[in-house]
Amino acid sequence: MTNSAALVKESIWRDKDFRLLPRLAQCTYQQLLAQKEIDRAGLVRLHLRALVRGCEELTEDQLLTDLEVLQNGRFVFCDMDTDELFVRSYMRTFNVAKYPQYLANAIKGARMVESLKIRHEVALELHRLRVKPASDAASEIHDPERCPHCDGTVPAPTDVVPERFTVPAPSSGSTSSSEVTLISTSVGEPAPFCREHPNGTEKNCFACGQARRDYPELKLKWDRRRREAAALLKQAAIDNCTLCDEFGDITFDDSVRKCDHQAVAHA
Repeated sequence: MTNSAALVKESIWRDKDFRLLPRLAQCTYQQLLAQKEIDRAGLVRLHLRALVRGCEELTEDQLLTDLEVLQNGRFVFCDMDTDELFVRSYMRTFNVAKYPQYLANAIKGARMVESLKIRHEVALELHRLRVKPASDAASEIHDPERCPHCDGTVPAPTDVVPERFTVPAPSSGSTSSSEVTLISTSVGEPAPFCREHPNGTEKNCFACGQARRDYPELKLKWDRRRREAAALLKQAAIDNCTLCDEFGDITFDDSVRKCDHQAVAHA
């Protein structure tokens, strides 16, 4: 998959760690994001000479210095022995967990990594997506016995809850019904209490106090992800319906009504 545009979030310029980087290292980071060969996992073949040609003033020694600075800051990880480079936050920046085709591409790229160091970091990032397919792939590509960069384990998140949404697919002329299943995952609904006191407690519980402080922000995030999943389901139903327009409307006898997409399910 060719990367035609580099995605840079505006918030990066408020990130204290990124702002501490030298200006040249910041520029190199932007250059790496813009590489056309970078995949959805944030992996790209490391071609030093090609990167150096991106700026007349850039030398290979300066580029290596920039890469070292970025790696020390955990923005990227490089392996000169395998010529591989990994942009650590790329998958989260692109929200690949929200799009099945992006996630599949990211997992495919992760499985092809040769470097043990980079496989370890990719596995950590896949787990951070908090979706089951990514966590399963992370466990698959990470070999604790061979990895010299960890303590032998990569903890998987415990709050990944899969949700399945099924919408009708076009029958393509067939008399039998067909379905396409969209998988969306979200963190379990937060609670203002700790796990040991799911209904609260009158005791002085530090964990419950922390949960109450974190609850408003976590609840907002959870509600947003539920709305995004509902919007994804609604749009998928419209896209797969052969009767309504792109807004989900049907024009009938000079009147407009919302389509229920039921006709497609029984086509």
